[in-house]
Amino acid sequence: MKNAIFTPDLGNTVKHAEGRSAVQLRERRPELFEHPYSKLLRRDAPRFFPPLRLPLAGDGLYVTEEVLDEYVSAVAGLLGEIASHFDGHAKEYYPLE
Repeated sequence: MKNAIFTPDLGNTVKHAEGRSAVQLRERRPELFEHPYSKLLRRDAPRFFPPLRLPLAGDGLYVTEEVLDEYVSAVAGLLGEIASHFDGHAKEYYPLE
């Protein structure tokens, strides 16, 4: 998984806009702060990320389908690991009787 998007930083950035979580997320995943079409228009332009103001309205934070698929895969993997743990330890730690 690319730089572990499955962190509280994404959720906190969406909820609270600019702040510590946005700074940390911007360091790990700068492409989330760049409009997907800007690469087509300005390929060699320096990256500039204005402060987040309304991420819930789609301003300044761009979660593409690819990023959403990555997040869904991470959640599915986590749930699979939890299910595997319960299956592997059912008799030992979680008896039905």
